[in-house]
Formats: sequence, C-alpha cells, structure tokens
Amino acid sequence: YPNGAVKTTVNETCGEAEQPIKITCATDVYDELNKGLKNNVGVNIVARQAIITQVLCAVYAYMSTLKDKKSDIHKGLLLHMEGVKEKTKEDWENEDFNPSLAATKILPYAIGALNEDNN
Repeated sequence: YPNGAVKTTVNETCGEAEQPIKITCATDVYDELNKGLKNNVGVNIVARQAIITQVLCAVYAYMSTLKDKKSDIHKGLLLHMEGVKEKTKEDWENEDFNPSLAATKILPYAIGALNEDNN
C-alpha cells in the first residue's frame, strides 16, 4: 500500500479462536502503530489514535450493513458493538447509525494535543 493507507477487513462469522478484524496497511502506518500508545499525548500518539479511530469507523460501517445483526457474529465483535451502543448511545442496529460519530465517541480525535505540541 502507498504511505498512509489502511484497509480494514471484517469477518464477522469467523471462529472464536480467530480475529474478526484484519488491518492491512502501508509500512509507515504499521511502524507507527507498532510503537504503541504511551501515557504522554504528543503528535505521534495523536496520529496513532487517529489511525485506530479510522479503523473503528470502518468496522462500525461494515457492521451496520449486516442484515442479521445477531446470529453468527463473532462473540467478541458482538460484545464490542453492544458496548458501543451502551457507551455512545449510538445504536448500530438502526438505519440512522453514524459509524464515524460512534467511532469518535469511542476514541475521540485528540485535537487539543496537536495544538499543544505546535506551541
């Protein structure tokens, strides 16, 4: 993939021992994510969190398109989606569900940290 590109694939019916979400990304994105998230919030941490928020948005968008939102869905993924509904009050089972809004409620963009690092 070209620098900065991320592809998120969801397999909601995979087995319990398998991972329902696969992230395929450019080397620069992988290297940045591989550094992990630390307690201090700087521009690098903000960038990593933004990548994760983008992945969540893709997962939530995919999940909202499923016709049958209960059967054959990976247990961990279903629990996460129920947690999204509980924590954000955004119901992924409704037609008016906004995956971007739900993702930014779960992991908001840390805009304030960007301003602090540039001062």
